[in-house]
Order: sequence, then C-alpha cells, then structure tokens
Amino acid sequence: QKEEKIKEFDKLNRLEFANDIVEIINNLNNNISYSIGFNAKWGSGKTSLICMIKEKVRYNKNFILIDFNPWFYRDYDSMINGFFNLLEEKTNYIIPYNKLNKYQRLLESVEKSLLKTELIKILNSGNKDLIDLHSDISKSLKNLNKKIIVFIDDLDRIYPKEIIDTLRLIRLIADFPNIIYLVSYDKEYLENAII
Repeated sequence: QKEEKIKEFDKLNRLEFANDIVEIINNLNNNISYSIGFNAKWGSGKTSLICMIKEKVRYNKNFILIDFNPWFYRDYDSMINGFFNLLEEKTNYIIPYNKLNKYQRLLESVEKSLLKTELIKILNSGNKDLIDLHSDISKSLKNLNKKIIVFIDDLDRIYPKEIIDTLRLIRLIADFPNIIYLVSYDKEYLENAII
C-alpha cells in the first residue's frame, strides 16, 4: 500500500531521484545540520517529490518528520516560537521548551548587537549562556539518535521578508545536529526576494 501511494505522487518519473535523496539522508553525519534544496519552477513537481520522500521515510523509526509552514505565522518571533514548539513536541519533549525559549531570546539579542548571520560567529562572541544552551540542545538531539527531517515546501510562495526569516531560521537559529532541512523553491524568485 505504501508503494502504491508513492506511485500516485510520481507523475513525472522522479521515484529514482526520491530514492537517491533518501539514501543520501541515510548516510549523512548526525553531528551537524544539513539543508537540501529542490530548485525548480512552480508546477514542475517539487511538492510531489517531497511527498514521495515523506512516504519513503514516514514509518522508519530512525526518522522524525516535521512539516514546517513559515507562512502560518504572523511575524518572525511567532515563526521561531512555532518551530521550537514543533521541535519540542516531535522529539517527545527531550528538549525542555524553556531552554529553547531562552536560547532564542539570547541568540536574538546577541545577533542584533553583532549584526552577523553566521551561528559560529555568534557562538564565538563570548556569551557563555548562549554557548552552554546551544551545547545542551545539541547534546539532547544527538542523544535522540534519530534524524529529524524538516520539510519546508513552497518557500517561493511567501513574502520576501518571510523568506529571509525562514533562511535565518535554517542557517542561524536552528542549526543543530541531526536536523536535515528539505526545502523546495524557485531560485529566481528567491534571488529577487533577497536582493
């Protein structure tokens, strides 16, 4: 039945590509975060590809799946809160929300003062509380010993500011071990949005 459902999504003969992506995900190092992007024009089958990948890993106990929709949130803060709520819930509360919340607040204050966009620079800023929190959250996710796949479909259907906020989330705020972001987008739209 699972294979039949996968074939329903494979209108454009992308099953082999979906299998390759699942194989790549299986072989990724759990100690860092990854982003895999699917760049194609609207209507070219990005959503179908993501659906096939989801179906292939849905019942595998080595994965935790998170569907994240940045367009559901009214602003940057609510988007980050929403993401951390999902992360907390899907990982069975292995990371206490107060840690995630405190991490977010500290990171925002340091980020604003440094005006940097790379997590490593912020973590090297000397803020011990921030470094300790990032380390605690990272250890919890490593100990979970499961890959967390975050699906972000249709990044090219949201407003430019929301795109930038989502990219900040992936690159800066939630750059933790064991998390793999699968993002679909139209590169031309994204480039125009962030210029």
